[in-house]
Amino acid sequence: MKKALYLLPLLLLPMLLTAGVFQDFGIKHLGIVLPYSTAYRLQNEMYSNYQEDQSLLPTERANMHYSQSYPTRIDSITVNHRDPFGFISPDTGAKMVYFYNAAGMIESSDLYFTPDSVLELSIKSTAEYDSQNRLVRIFLCEPYYDDLGNLVPLLRRHIVYGAGSTFEIYDWVADADEYEDEDPYSRISFQYDAQGRIIQEYEYSSADSVNWVQEHKTETTYHPQDTSTGYDYISFISQYLPMLVVNRSNEYPGNLQQTTEYEWYNESWMARSRSLYTYDEQIRKISIDEQHLSGDVWEIDGRDLYSYDANGNLDSIVMQICQGGSACTNTMRIDFAWETYTANSDLVQGPVPELRIKAYPVPFAGELSILAESKSSAPLWVGIYNQRGQLVRELSGLPGANLSWDGRDKSGKACSSGIYFLRASQGSSTANAKIVRLR
Repeated sequence: MKKALYLLPLLLLPMLLTAGVFQDFGIKHLGIVLPYSTAYRLQNEMYSNYQEDQSLLPTERANMHYSQSYPTRIDSITVNHRDPFGFISPDTGAKMVYFYNAAGMIESSDLYFTPDSVLELSIKSTAEYDSQNRLVRIFLCEPYYDDLGNLVPLLRRHIVYGAGSTFEIYDWVADADEYEDEDPYSRISFQYDAQGRIIQEYEYSSADSVNWVQEHKTETTYHPQDTSTGYDYISFISQYLPMLVVNRSNEYPGNLQQTTEYEWYNESWMARSRSLYTYDEQIRKISIDEQHLSGDVWEIDGRDLYSYDANGNLDSIVMQICQGGSACTNTMRIDFAWETYTANSDLVQGPVPELRIKAYPVPFAGELSILAESKSSAPLWVGIYNQRGQLVRELSGLPGANLSWDGRDKSGKACSSGIYFLRASQGSSTANAKIVRLR
């Protein structure tokens, strides 16, 4: 997989599309800055470049605009760019507008540019979901029609689901043969661990969607205290992949420890790059080191440094270029501004958490009833973990449904007495509860 830029400014999207980058824009290239708690929402992001004297020069600002009825739902994003006089101008930049279906999932979006202070539609996208609100297709088109009255396509992405939380990705990119990527079709398949997390990703290309050639592989390991599951990932991509340009990182959900990328060369896998993650005591990410393999030695290319404010929200990311071993120089910085909102801002939904989970009776000996409630109608998943953080059982259903656990693990073996933990997940929202089993 190509190493995508950590930032994907709105203004660059058409160039990236026409250059075929989205053919290799694999499923890993996801990510969104989420608040520490539901009391906050992201207000804006300021992008700045470091000058030779290490002073900061602002270059771009992204502003989030929220629905009055659903105060955590982003209706649009505007991006303003630095004008020749050094100011962030509201008259130059871009705008992304989102449209939602009845389930609260993004069904379409329009990307506009604002040359000469006039909005011009540049790209339209549509997303389709199955009966479980899982994303199954996403299309990007140019904003004009062909002779048959159809929008001119740029990209098609299909997600095919298998048993449990497994899936595959199929892509088609227009005019791929005119650019670096000669094949218009690509496929991404995965291998999973016992927790349902993606541990290996395989990428293939094809000229005809029938004969596939393997190209790249990515191996992923996770922090020992990570409790994410495969269902977390399905929820995540269904909620955030249709946001397109808001997705800026190359990470899976959960707490990663290391990713290593390989290239298929001379009938064998050759390691070419890796990313190393470090965390603080609160399991918050504090750095990512990007390295490449030089001979038998891993050399650092860049480093991202993360800092947090007093409320636990991400405060800034500083990007560095590293040369000569570990000598690193600041190159770019993103600053995040957060705002609070109250129930008075929500004209439809009350001041309740995004996701809540209850279980009874506690302690239990026979069968445990589990009730997960949510503002969203999207499907949710409940993982049951032992005290060592190991996944014992997975359940899925819709909000408000009464799920039950018979006290057995995935193999059907009765679990021992003790303390267990429930973790409900739906998109970016999670809820936890502690239970006690008696035998």
